[in-house]
Amino acid sequence: TGTSHLLAISGLHIGSIAAIVGLMLTYCMPAMGGYRKSFASAVSMAVAIFYAFLAGFALPTQRAIIMIACLLVPNILALKIRLSDRIALAMLAVLLFDAFAIYNPGFWLSFGAVSIFAWVGQNRTSKKWQQWVMIQAAAFIGMFPLTSIFFAEVAWISPLANILAIPVVSAILPLALMGAFISQFSTVLGHTILGVGSACLNVLYT
Repeated sequence: TGTSHLLAISGLHIGSIAAIVGLMLTYCMPAMGGYRKSFASAVSMAVAIFYAFLAGFALPTQRAIIMIACLLVPNILALKIRLSDRIALAMLAVLLFDAFAIYNPGFWLSFGAVSIFAWVGQNRTSKKWQQWVMIQAAAFIGMFPLTSIFFAEVAWISPLANILAIPVVSAILPLALMGAFISQFSTVLGHTILGVGSACLNVLYT
């Protein structure tokens, strides 16, 4: 179904956590004024690194952290850098960190997908669902050559599967983390929250 990327702890998971924290701080701390964006980005970066540490810092996780850092550090330093330049900087940083990453399919798939998302995201529409559908359609078409080369096959149902699965998995992730944390203090409440996430995942599987 082309959704195996949802089960790997990499860009989607770490990016979702960083985005949730950043948005919460941005909208909940208006008193900080012009420093609000820098503070939110700094905390988001710290949370992303901590989550990557908990996940074991595997290669996809390391690549995701570098990419997120290239996105957030300019915000922390209040630097105005175009998104396309940040993506290029992230690619350079990943290759400086691991020159052999260029031979890894994940390198091309990650930066290919992010570049497509950035390009489509510039064309904003009034309706969020239209933009979401456009992103998935563009990702399928844009990633078609790379997917064909690396895997010699393409999941034609991938756009529809991802349209449904990505929001569900993105919602389950905070539930899973919250449940695991609360379980340290209240087993019943923590397991209840984890149970809700598990039920959502079971629905997705079926």
